[in-house]
Amino acid sequence: MSHRVLRTLDLPIMFGLGGLLYFVVVEQRLGLEVREDYLFVALLAAALHFVIQQAVASKSNTSSIGLVRNALAAWSLSVVLLIVLSFGLQLGEQFSRLWALCFFTAGAVYLTGSRLLFARRLRRLADAGRLRQRVAIFGAGAGGQDLVRRWSMLGRQGPQVVGIYDDAPHSAGLRDGLREGGLEALLTACRSDLVDSVIVSAPLDEVDRFSEGLRELRQLPVDILLNIEGLDRFGDARLLHFEGAGMVELARRPLDDAQMMLKRIEDVVVAGGLLLLTAPLFAAIALAVKLESPGPLFFVQRRYGYGGRLIGVLKFRSMRHEDSDPQGSRLTMPGDSRITRVGRIIRKFSLDELPQLINVLRGEMSMVGPRPHPLQAKAGERLYDQVVEDFYARYRVPPGITGLAQVSGLRGQTDTEQKLIDRVAADLQYIETWSLWLDIKILARTVFKVVEAENAM
Repeated sequence: MSHRVLRTLDLPIMFGLGGLLYFVVVEQRLGLEVREDYLFVALLAAALHFVIQQAVASKSNTSSIGLVRNALAAWSLSVVLLIVLSFGLQLGEQFSRLWALCFFTAGAVYLTGSRLLFARRLRRLADAGRLRQRVAIFGAGAGGQDLVRRWSMLGRQGPQVVGIYDDAPHSAGLRDGLREGGLEALLTACRSDLVDSVIVSAPLDEVDRFSEGLRELRQLPVDILLNIEGLDRFGDARLLHFEGAGMVELARRPLDDAQMMLKRIEDVVVAGGLLLLTAPLFAAIALAVKLESPGPLFFVQRRYGYGGRLIGVLKFRSMRHEDSDPQGSRLTMPGDSRITRVGRIIRKFSLDELPQLINVLRGEMSMVGPRPHPLQAKAGERLYDQVVEDFYARYRVPPGITGLAQVSGLRGQTDTEQKLIDRVAADLQYIETWSLWLDIKILARTVFKVVEAENAM
């Protein structure tokens, strides 16, 4: 069973659970009248879970923990979206809370059990070698031999190399038994169903040498991939078909449209909910800031946002207005005389950043992401982009109120270049490994960090 089949089966099973629990809880236990809207809500919940799972699915994630985590995160977000929708439409009182609780719990139990069984089945198949791709390498140069060495270290977890095929005399350094012959031998192996994929490996200036072989291989039922030797120096470069033309993709957006939409839904739900919950605190801080010193309520600082665009980041003003530093050229130090008494308190618990929830709702920021930095911020004596070559790669995703660097103890002043290097490394790690579950973990860890007030000024 593939990941896609498993996710597709979730749809009818989750709907069936909702319908069964409606019959048991609502009709039998509570004795309420028959209502089809329960079934509609069950179907909507199952459909939302299916869509979110499709958006965050990862073919490479086959661990039991990863599968369970992603499934439960998608199911939880589906339920949260339904709760927000019910409050918005004022439908919450029309449904049994007992049914809703049982439905959520039953769904979570099913998802956990199904993913654990699926992961166990995958492990058994992998241990038996039944999931291994049978790969033939067409091209006995340095690139082909490097692939063999790399995959041999993976053992049963890597592809099974059927052999290396090449009509040219490039067999120097090949291990015994790997050289199986030339093009005709490769075609015979493919026709005999001994090969799943053929890797054509050659330097860019020698690709034409394999054109005749490629023409014949394309007529056979095998996958054909091109490994251009030396292309890895461009990073994650890959060949693809784009609008009718062959291209080499040198970089791609870290989050596609579906993932960006999912992240935006997360931002609106979380930021909107927090603004409602903290409205009294928001008002109290605003009053305290205005009463202590003259000046505007908010300190607005221009910073780089998504794609390097300038945004106005909002904060409660924590310094005297005449001492504010819009460019961020001067680091804030412990005991800084520019900070007011109220400012010292709200900065200690990061409450000065509460207005950035408005930035999130505007779409200028995200709840989780790399922190936006002032334009003239420095690490030691140098500007940030002078210290870290890939500094602006942080802006390939929307900047966040909190991030992996902040919950990893890398927040605070950057009085040394190493502190900035470590922070940017954490930001780039977040971008490369983004998932909905990672955002949830960072938000949870942020709550504990705020309570502990670690590294706060």
